[in-house]
Amino acid sequence: MYHFSLGNNTPDFASFFHSVGDEAFCLLTEAFDWHANELTELQRVHRNAFRQLDTDIPVSEVPLNYALALDSILKESNQGKDRARSLGFTGVACINERIFVCTAGVTRAHLIKDGKLVNVTRDHNMVQDIGDGVEGLSLDVVYEVNPVVFFSRTRALGLEGTNKPPESVSWGAGTDYTILICSERYHHFRDPAEYMESFISGENLSLMPHDTNPPGILAKIEYKKD
Repeated sequence: MYHFSLGNNTPDFASFFHSVGDEAFCLLTEAFDWHANELTELQRVHRNAFRQLDTDIPVSEVPLNYALALDSILKESNQGKDRARSLGFTGVACINERIFVCTAGVTRAHLIKDGKLVNVTRDHNMVQDIGDGVEGLSLDVVYEVNPVVFFSRTRALGLEGTNKPPESVSWGAGTDYTILICSERYHHFRDPAEYMESFISGENLSLMPHDTNPPGILAKIEYKKD
C-alpha cells in the first residue's frame, strides 16, 4: 500500500500522485521564468501533456513520457516569447519492489530503507557535469568565467539549444521503503549525508505540518507490502 504526503510547497511547484494496487506514480514540476499571470497557461500545458500519454502506457514509463510531452509542448509554446520559460521535473513510478525515476533539474529523489539512505538522484548543474568529466569543463574554467554558474541548471524541460534530455534511472527497492523528494531549498547542493541523517533520525521520516515543515521538502511516498 502506498501513502503520499506533500511538504511545504510554494506556488511554483505542481504535484500529481496516483496509485492503484501495487502501482503508483508521482510527478513534480518547478516553474522557472513564469509570471504570475501565466498560471492558466501553465495548467493548460500540464493538461495537454497528460492527454498525450497513451491510456495503456505502463506505469514504469509514465515519468519519462510525461517529461517528454511537457518538453515538446513548452518548446512550442516558447516560440516567439521574449524569455525561455521552463520546468524542473522529478517523476517517480513505483511498481511493487522496483522504482523508476526521471529527473531534469536539481530537485532530488531519495530512496530510504530501514532508516538508511540507499539511493539519490544526481543534480543537473555545472558542478555535477564537471564531476562527470564533461568535455571542455573544469572547475578552473567555470570559476574564472563566473563562480555563480557553478550551480546553474544544465537540464530543464522546455529549453532549446544545448539543453539535455531528462535522465532516467531504475532502483531495486524491495518492500517497506520511503521516497523523499526535496528541492535545492532544502539540500542546498550539500552531500546527502549532511542533511538526510538528521532528517531520518530526528523526524522519523514524518513530514511536519505544512506551516512548520522545512522549506524545500516537497513530497514523501511510503510503500508497505500488505
